[in-house]
Amino acid sequence: MSSRLDPVTLEVIRNALPAIANEMAADLQRTSYNMMIYEVRDFCTALLKPNGDLVSQNVGGVSHFVADLGVIVTDGMKRYGASSPGRSGAGPDASGFRPGDVVITNHQAVAGQHLNNVVIYMPYFFQGELIMFAMVRAHWIDVGGMSTGFGAGPHVADPWQEGLQLDQLKIYEEGRLDEKLYRVLRDNIRFPESSLGDMKSQMAACRLATRRLDELFGKYGKATVLAAIDQIFEETAQKCRNMVAKLPDGVYEASAALDDDGILKDDPIKIHAKVTIAKGHM
Repeated sequence: MSSRLDPVTLEVIRNALPAIANEMAADLQRTSYNMMIYEVRDFCTALLKPNGDLVSQNVGGVSHFVADLGVIVTDGMKRYGASSPGRSGAGPDASGFRPGDVVITNHQAVAGQHLNNVVIYMPYFFQGELIMFAMVRAHWIDVGGMSTGFGAGPHVADPWQEGLQLDQLKIYEEGRLDEKLYRVLRDNIRFPESSLGDMKSQMAACRLATRRLDELFGKYGKATVLAAIDQIFEETAQKCRNMVAKLPDGVYEASAALDDDGILKDDPIKIHAKVTIAKGHM
Protein backbone atom coordinates (compact mmCIF):
# COMPACT_ATOMS: atom_id res chain seq x y z
CA MET A 1 0.00 0.00 0.00
CA SER A 2 1.28 3.42 -0.90
CA SER A 3 -0.46 5.17 1.97
CA ARG A 4 -2.24 4.17 5.15
CA LEU A 5 -5.71 5.28 6.17
CA ASP A 6 -6.36 7.60 9.05
CA PRO A 7 -7.10 5.55 12.19
CA VAL A 8 -10.67 6.80 12.66
CA THR A 9 -11.79 5.80 9.16
CA LEU A 10 -9.99 2.49 9.48
CA GLU A 11 -11.73 1.64 12.76
CA VAL A 12 -15.16 2.62 11.43
CA ILE A 13 -14.75 0.29 8.45
CA ARG A 14 -13.11 -2.41 10.59
CA ASN A 15 -16.24 -2.52 12.76
CA ALA A 16 -18.77 -1.94 9.98
CA LEU A 17 -17.86 -5.14 8.12
CA PRO A 18 -18.57 -7.59 10.98
CA ALA A 19 -21.62 -5.51 11.89
CA ILE A 20 -23.04 -6.38 8.46
CA ALA A 21 -22.46 -10.10 9.06
CA ASN A 22 -24.06 -9.86 12.51
CA GLU A 23 -27.10 -8.05 11.12
CA MET A 24 -27.41 -10.76 8.47
CA ALA A 25 -27.48 -13.32 11.31
CA ALA A 26 -30.18 -11.43 13.20
CA ASP A 27 -32.28 -11.14 10.04
CA LEU A 28 -31.87 -14.87 9.35
CA GLN A 29 -32.93 -15.87 12.86
CA ARG A 30 -35.98 -13.62 12.88
CA THR A 31 -37.31 -14.91 9.54
CA SER A 32 -36.22 -18.59 9.44
CA TYR A 33 -38.71 -21.43 9.72
CA ASN A 34 -36.90 -24.18 11.63
CA MET A 35 -35.53 -24.21 15.15
CA MET A 36 -32.11 -25.47 14.05
CA ILE A 37 -31.59 -21.92 12.78
CA TYR A 38 -33.54 -19.63 15.07
CA GLU A 39 -32.78 -21.47 18.34
CA VAL A 40 -29.75 -23.73 17.85
CA ARG A 41 -28.08 -21.12 15.60
CA ASP A 42 -26.81 -23.81 13.28
CA PHE A 43 -25.67 -21.35 10.62
CA CYS A 44 -23.09 -18.77 9.65
CA THR A 45 -23.23 -15.50 7.73
CA ALA A 46 -20.22 -13.98 6.01
CA LEU A 47 -18.74 -11.62 3.43
CA LEU A 48 -15.99 -12.97 1.16
CA LYS A 49 -13.81 -11.60 -1.62
CA PRO A 50 -14.03 -13.17 -5.10
CA ASN A 51 -10.66 -14.85 -4.42
CA GLY A 52 -12.17 -16.62 -1.40
CA ASP A 53 -10.68 -14.45 1.36
CA LEU A 54 -12.98 -14.12 4.37
CA VAL A 55 -13.75 -10.44 5.04
CA SER A 56 -16.10 -10.85 8.01
CA GLN A 57 -18.34 -13.36 9.74
CA ASN A 58 -21.04 -13.26 12.39
CA VAL A 59 -20.42 -13.74 16.08
CA GLY A 60 -22.15 -16.84 17.42
CA GLY A 61 -23.68 -19.48 15.24
CA VAL A 62 -21.31 -22.21 14.08
CA SER A 63 -17.94 -20.56 13.55
CA HIS A 64 -16.32 -23.47 11.70
CA PHE A 65 -19.03 -23.26 9.03
CA VAL A 66 -17.02 -20.50 7.35
CA ALA A 67 -13.95 -22.71 6.96
CA ASP A 68 -14.78 -23.87 3.43
CA LEU A 69 -16.85 -20.94 2.20
CA GLY A 70 -13.78 -19.61 0.39
CA VAL A 71 -13.52 -22.88 -1.53
CA ILE A 72 -17.16 -22.51 -2.59
CA VAL A 73 -16.49 -18.99 -3.88
CA THR A 74 -13.38 -19.94 -5.84
CA ASP A 75 -15.20 -22.95 -7.30
CA GLY A 76 -18.11 -20.70 -8.28
CA MET A 77 -15.72 -18.26 -9.93
CA LYS A 78 -14.17 -21.09 -11.95
CA ARG A 79 -17.61 -22.32 -12.88
CA TYR A 80 -19.23 -19.07 -13.94
CA GLY A 81 -16.43 -16.55 -14.43
CA ALA A 82 -16.52 -13.02 -13.02
CA SER A 83 -19.15 -11.12 -14.99
CA SER A 84 -18.77 -11.47 -18.76
CA PRO A 85 -20.24 -14.34 -20.82
CA GLY A 86 -17.57 -16.57 -22.31
CA ARG A 87 -14.89 -15.12 -20.05
CA SER A 88 -11.48 -16.59 -20.83
CA GLY A 89 -10.46 -19.28 -18.38
CA ALA A 90 -13.97 -19.79 -17.00
CA GLY A 91 -15.73 -23.14 -16.89
CA PRO A 92 -18.43 -24.56 -19.16
CA ASP A 93 -21.14 -22.59 -17.34
CA ALA A 94 -19.33 -19.28 -17.92
CA SER A 95 -22.39 -17.06 -17.87
CA GLY A 96 -20.74 -14.78 -15.36
CA PHE A 97 -22.09 -13.31 -12.15
CA ARG A 98 -24.52 -10.40 -12.41
CA PRO A 99 -26.65 -8.37 -10.00
CA GLY A 100 -29.69 -10.38 -8.99
CA ASP A 101 -27.95 -13.77 -9.19
CA VAL A 102 -28.45 -16.15 -6.27
CA VAL A 103 -26.52 -19.41 -6.06
CA ILE A 104 -27.49 -22.48 -4.03
CA THR A 105 -25.05 -25.28 -3.24
CA ASN A 106 -24.44 -28.10 -0.79
CA HIS A 107 -22.51 -30.56 -2.95
CA GLN A 108 -20.21 -32.92 -1.08
CA ALA A 109 -17.29 -32.37 -3.47
CA VAL A 110 -17.08 -28.64 -2.71
CA ALA A 111 -19.23 -27.75 0.28
CA GLY A 112 -17.69 -30.62 2.25
CA GLN A 113 -20.40 -31.03 4.90
CA HIS A 114 -23.58 -33.04 5.29
CA LEU A 115 -26.17 -32.08 2.73
CA ASN A 116 -28.54 -30.34 5.16
CA ASN A 117 -26.01 -27.51 5.47
CA VAL A 118 -27.12 -25.52 2.44
CA VAL A 119 -25.22 -22.45 1.23
CA ILE A 120 -26.95 -19.50 -0.41
CA TYR A 121 -24.78 -16.71 -1.79
CA MET A 122 -25.05 -13.73 -4.07
CA PRO A 123 -22.57 -11.34 -5.68
CA TYR A 124 -22.17 -7.72 -4.63
CA PHE A 125 -21.34 -5.18 -7.34
CA PHE A 126 -20.31 -1.57 -6.87
CA GLN A 127 -20.10 0.69 -9.90
CA GLY A 128 -20.29 -2.37 -12.13
CA GLU A 129 -17.40 -4.22 -10.48
CA LEU A 130 -17.75 -7.52 -8.63
CA ILE A 131 -16.45 -6.68 -5.16
CA MET A 132 -17.45 -9.55 -2.88
CA PHE A 133 -20.07 -12.17 -2.05
CA ALA A 134 -22.65 -12.26 0.74
CA MET A 135 -23.07 -15.84 1.96
CA VAL A 136 -25.25 -17.79 4.39
CA ARG A 137 -24.86 -21.44 5.31
CA ALA A 138 -27.77 -22.82 7.33
CA HIS A 139 -29.09 -26.19 8.41
CA TRP A 140 -32.28 -27.12 6.58
CA ILE A 141 -34.63 -29.50 8.36
CA ASP A 142 -34.89 -31.66 5.24
CA VAL A 143 -33.19 -32.09 1.85
CA GLY A 144 -34.87 -35.37 0.92
CA GLY A 145 -32.95 -38.61 1.41
CA MET A 146 -33.59 -41.34 3.96
CA SER A 147 -34.73 -39.19 6.85
CA THR A 148 -35.28 -35.67 8.08
CA GLY A 149 -32.96 -33.67 10.32
CA PHE A 150 -29.47 -34.93 9.61
CA GLY A 151 -29.74 -36.98 6.44
CA ALA A 152 -29.85 -40.30 8.40
CA GLY A 153 -26.42 -39.66 9.93
CA PRO A 154 -24.10 -42.71 10.07
CA HIS A 155 -26.78 -45.05 8.72
CA VAL A 156 -26.11 -44.11 5.10
CA ALA A 157 -23.12 -45.39 3.18
CA ASP A 158 -22.86 -42.50 0.72
CA PRO A 159 -24.12 -38.91 0.34
CA TRP A 160 -26.55 -39.79 -2.46
CA GLN A 161 -28.71 -41.43 0.21
CA GLU A 162 -28.66 -38.24 2.27
CA GLY A 163 -30.71 -36.20 -0.15
CA LEU A 164 -30.49 -33.66 -2.97
CA GLN A 165 -27.00 -32.56 -4.01
CA LEU A 166 -27.02 -29.06 -5.44
CA ASP A 167 -23.84 -28.10 -7.26
CA GLN A 168 -23.48 -24.32 -7.71
CA LEU A 169 -26.91 -23.78 -9.25
CA LYS A 170 -28.40 -20.35 -9.87
CA ILE A 171 -31.83 -20.38 -8.24
CA TYR A 172 -32.14 -16.74 -9.35
CA GLU A 173 -30.43 -15.39 -12.46
CA GLU A 174 -30.43 -11.60 -12.83
CA GLY A 175 -33.42 -11.47 -10.49
CA ARG A 176 -35.45 -14.14 -12.31
CA LEU A 177 -36.44 -17.28 -10.40
CA ASP A 178 -35.56 -20.60 -12.04
CA GLU A 179 -39.02 -22.13 -11.77
CA LYS A 180 -37.89 -25.64 -12.77
CA LEU A 181 -35.15 -25.77 -10.15
CA TYR A 182 -37.57 -24.42 -7.55
CA ARG A 183 -40.09 -27.18 -8.40
CA VAL A 184 -37.37 -29.84 -8.17
CA LEU A 185 -36.52 -28.60 -4.68
CA ARG A 186 -40.18 -28.37 -3.63
CA ASP A 187 -41.09 -31.83 -4.96
CA ASN A 188 -38.16 -33.65 -3.32
CA ILE A 189 -38.37 -32.19 0.20
CA ARG A 190 -40.73 -33.52 2.86
CA PHE A 191 -41.38 -30.11 4.37
CA PRO A 192 -41.02 -27.63 1.50
CA GLU A 193 -42.62 -24.77 3.42
CA SER A 194 -39.89 -25.02 6.07
CA SER A 195 -36.85 -25.65 3.88
CA LEU A 196 -37.80 -23.24 1.11
CA GLY A 197 -38.81 -20.71 3.76
CA ASP A 198 -35.31 -21.01 5.20
CA MET A 199 -33.87 -20.56 1.71
CA LYS A 200 -35.81 -17.33 1.33
CA SER A 201 -34.56 -16.21 4.75
CA GLN A 202 -31.00 -16.85 3.61
CA MET A 203 -31.64 -14.79 0.48
CA ALA A 204 -33.12 -11.98 2.55
CA ALA A 205 -30.00 -11.91 4.74
CA CYS A 206 -27.78 -11.70 1.66
CA ARG A 207 -29.87 -8.90 0.17
CA LEU A 208 -29.60 -7.03 3.46
CA ALA A 209 -25.82 -7.34 3.21
CA THR A 210 -25.78 -5.85 -0.29
CA ARG A 211 -27.80 -2.85 0.94
CA ARG A 212 -25.41 -2.27 3.84
CA LEU A 213 -22.41 -2.62 1.53
CA ASP A 214 -23.97 -0.05 -0.80
CA GLU A 215 -24.21 2.33 2.15
CA LEU A 216 -20.61 1.68 3.21
CA PHE A 217 -19.08 1.97 -0.26
CA GLY A 218 -21.31 4.92 -1.10
CA LYS A 219 -20.12 6.83 1.96
CA TYR A 220 -16.38 6.11 1.84
CA GLY A 221 -15.79 5.12 -1.78
CA LYS A 222 -14.46 1.91 -3.28
CA ALA A 223 -10.78 2.81 -2.98
CA THR A 224 -11.02 3.65 0.73
CA VAL A 225 -13.03 0.57 1.73
CA LEU A 226 -10.82 -1.82 -0.23
CA ALA A 227 -7.70 -0.14 1.16
CA ALA A 228 -9.11 -0.59 4.67
CA ILE A 229 -9.72 -4.28 4.04
CA ASP A 230 -6.16 -4.70 2.76
CA GLN A 231 -4.78 -2.92 5.82
CA ILE A 232 -6.90 -5.04 8.19
CA PHE A 233 -5.58 -8.19 6.51
CA GLU A 234 -2.01 -6.87 6.77
CA GLU A 235 -2.37 -6.05 10.46
CA THR A 236 -4.01 -9.40 11.21
CA ALA A 237 -1.21 -11.28 9.48
CA GLN A 238 1.35 -9.36 11.53
CA LYS A 239 -0.50 -10.18 14.76
CA CYS A 240 -0.37 -13.87 13.83
CA ARG A 241 3.36 -13.63 13.11
CA ASN A 242 3.87 -11.92 16.46
CA MET A 243 2.11 -14.76 18.27
CA VAL A 244 4.18 -17.42 16.49
CA ALA A 245 7.33 -15.44 17.30
CA LYS A 246 6.61 -15.95 21.00
CA LEU A 247 6.83 -19.73 20.62
CA PRO A 248 10.27 -21.35 21.04
CA ASP A 249 11.86 -22.78 17.90
CA GLY A 250 11.41 -26.50 17.57
CA VAL A 251 9.24 -29.32 16.31
CA TYR A 252 5.71 -29.65 17.70
CA GLU A 253 3.81 -32.91 17.22
CA ALA A 254 0.41 -34.33 18.14
CA SER A 255 -1.60 -37.41 17.26
CA ALA A 256 -5.30 -38.29 17.29
CA ALA A 257 -7.65 -40.80 15.70
CA LEU A 258 -11.08 -40.78 14.07
CA ASP A 259 -13.49 -43.61 14.87
CA ASP A 260 -14.67 -45.94 12.11
CA ASP A 261 -17.62 -44.78 10.02
CA GLY A 262 -20.16 -47.10 11.67
CA ILE A 263 -20.77 -49.02 8.45
CA LEU A 264 -17.56 -50.38 6.99
CA LYS A 265 -16.05 -50.91 10.45
CA ASP A 266 -12.58 -49.95 9.31
CA ASP A 267 -9.86 -49.40 11.85
CA PRO A 268 -9.70 -45.91 13.35
CA ILE A 269 -8.08 -43.36 11.05
CA LYS A 270 -4.93 -42.05 12.62
CA ILE A 271 -3.98 -38.40 12.18
CA HIS A 272 -0.54 -37.06 12.96
CA ALA A 273 0.36 -33.38 12.87
CA LYS A 274 3.93 -32.11 12.84
CA VAL A 275 4.82 -28.41 12.83
CA THR A 276 8.30 -26.95 12.71
CA ILE A 277 8.87 -23.41 13.97
CA ALA A 278 12.06 -21.70 12.84
CA LYS A 279 12.08 -17.93 13.24
CA GLY A 280 14.74 -17.46 10.61
CA HIS A 281 12.28 -18.65 7.94
CA MET A 282 9.36 -16.40 8.93
